[in-house]
Amino acid sequence: LQPGVRAYAEGLYEDMAHKPVADLMEDLFFPVPAFAAFSLIGFPMSDLDKLKGWCGTRVQLTYGPLDDAAQVQSARDLIDFWDYCRDFVHMRLDHPADDLTTDLLNLSKQRGDDLTTED
Repeated sequence: LQPGVRAYAEGLYEDMAHKPVADLMEDLFFPVPAFAAFSLIGFPMSDLDKLKGWCGTRVQLTYGPLDDAAQVQSARDLIDFWDYCRDFVHMRLDHPADDLTTDLLNLSKQRGDDLTTED
């Protein structure tokens, strides 16, 4: 993954260099780990913004102060994310690739109840 992550990070750095003010968390520290993790899992990069949007308040839902409306929206985002993950896993069952999801699905075929498709 290193070449792809490096190229992605370099592109973000170049974008930041042209901004009058950069927000390191928003412009670099959140996107790079998300890109690396989503690449490892096999999620298409075309879905990166959608995935980041769903995951943005996940930690705050559990640990942070969110008002009632934000809690409801965060819970909806979590459900949408899990629906996406379920659909992605089922798609990988029919269309394996060189990614962690396919590796885990192959392992689940060997391990049976120890590791299921739902896991």
